[in-house]
Amino acid sequence: MCAGCVVKVDCLEYALENGEKFGIWGGASERERRRIRRQRRLDRQAATAITGTPVSFQDDKDLADDDTAPQLDRVVNDNRLF
Repeated sequence: MCAGCVVKVDCLEYALENGEKFGIWGGASERERRRIRRQRRLDRQAATAITGTPVSFQDDKDLADDDTAPQLDRVVNDNRLF
């Protein structure tokens, strides 16, 4: 049902940002969303360890101006689940 949906990514992001615990959102089950949230938390922790400052991936364009952006891209992209 979600495979061809044009708002699949937006739907998943909404569910992740708002802590939706039930149902399928953006093609992801409750378990898959928990896994994604956990992985994103680990990604933030790894990026914080690299940069020494808290990092948010809400706005990736902020990372592009930073000298550590290539390192952060590797950390983030190696661990993305979707």
